[in-house]
Amino acid sequence: MQACLCNLGSAIRNNLSGNNANGAGVLVTGANSNFTMNGGEISGNFARTLGSGTNGGGGVRVHQGTFTMNAGTIQNNESNRHGGGVYLTGSSQFIMNGGVITGNQSSLGAGVGVFATGAATEFPTFTMIDGEIHNNLARPTPGNSAALGGGVNIERGIFNMQGGKIHSNTVQGGSAAQGGGGVFIQANGTFNLINGTIYNNEAPHTGGVRMHDGIFIMTDGLIQNNRSLVGVGGGVNLRVGTSFTMNGGTIDNNTAATNGGGVFVEGGAPFIMNNGTISNNTANGTAATMGGGGIFVAATSSINIQNGSIINNTAVSRGGGIFTGANTGVNAYLNITTSNAVVFSGNSATTGAFHPPAFAVGLANIGFASSSVSILSAYVHPINNYDINFVGTPIL
Repeated sequence: MQACLCNLGSAIRNNLSGNNANGAGVLVTGANSNFTMNGGEISGNFARTLGSGTNGGGGVRVHQGTFTMNAGTIQNNESNRHGGGVYLTGSSQFIMNGGVITGNQSSLGAGVGVFATGAATEFPTFTMIDGEIHNNLARPTPGNSAALGGGVNIERGIFNMQGGKIHSNTVQGGSAAQGGGGVFIQANGTFNLINGTIYNNEAPHTGGVRMHDGIFIMTDGLIQNNRSLVGVGGGVNLRVGTSFTMNGGTIDNNTAATNGGGVFVEGGAPFIMNNGTISNNTANGTAATMGGGGIFVAATSSINIQNGSIINNTAVSRGGGIFTGANTGVNAYLNITTSNAVVFSGNSATTGAFHPPAFAVGLANIGFASSSVSILSAYVHPINNYDINFVGTPIL
């Protein structure tokens, strides 16, 4: 294909690809190939992929070419494997200026799959300037037990979100292999959230953004109202080989069934916050080792917060603002760094607030501009269980 237009009133519907074929509705291949969608719909197409291969693209597959979506709808398409709605491979480009990707299904990236299947120098790139990716469903399919990325799945590709909305996407299934309601990032994938909103997504494990080996840079935007139904990380979940840098924006009102309502960090992953707000998130875990309404950081990982606000987060157990799962005593807090510009306010934990430990005043790595507990004591410090988990003498 060299160049093609899909305009208002056009429809590409109800096509079925052969076994392990690609792009049941539209296949764009070749470096100079271009497809522009100004309206109409691509719907009801099915890419039949057997087993765990790299094929897919129920609605659209782009390999080496460019697809520009200005308006229209890519909906109700299906793939057994990658990209129920849209699937990018090779050095392809998808530019979404508007329109809707909705109602699609697959096991990996029900709405959009971005997967560098070829040479190490090839990075397929999805650029979202406006539009919506919503109400897509990632679910296990025959030969594919994992369901990842209800909205978007990225494997060694790039997703630049400059605006628009990724919302109301779902991952089906109850095991740890089912996660990332809004976005799943793996195999050195990169997600740049420059603006836009990732909201109201849900999955058994991590409603908003789940990462296994990749990079997420948040310049602005909003990650909000996402739900982890049985596991950790309501808003964001960082695992081994990942990094998350927050330069601005807000992570707000996300919920985890266990740990890390806003952000869950483990596996050696670093979470770096240079600015922004983490607010109104909830961790519902009840065990003594659970908590972190705003952030949960495991013993092997670290968080570094240089500026911003940790406010109005709640833990049913401990650590309304931050929970560290590191060692006991003073060593428990060595994986947390906060500057004197960081605001703690309005955080709470059902287990109560406690006088900070005597060693807290000597922790040069934990600074603060304010804490959630105002008490008459020798000093006020966020290691009080409302802001950072600790159990000691209760504040009456």
